[in-house]
Amino acid sequence: MGRTRGQGTSGQLGNGGTSNFSVPQKVNGLPSGQTIVDIASADRVSCVLLSGEDVYCWGNNSGIDYLGVLRSSMTSSSSAIKILNRADP
Repeated sequence: MGRTRGQGTSGQLGNGGTSNFSVPQKVNGLPSGQTIVDIASADRVSCVLLSGEDVYCWGNNSGIDYLGVLRSSMTSSSSAIKILNRADP
């Protein structure tokens, strides 16, 4: 289970909201039964690689498609969304 804390104005904490928290918050949307293998983050966006080789991201998606979802109407996601499975061709 992933946990995050800090500024959440663009959903970058992944806890389903946009408030700031100094106490770690659970990341919503990550599947159970997998562990976090690697973490990447940038300005207002975070991504994790899970043990099942799935990649999930959350946070700001405006401008440069940070979340890897080509949906112009999706400006941000305050919960983790599956971006890809590394096992996919």
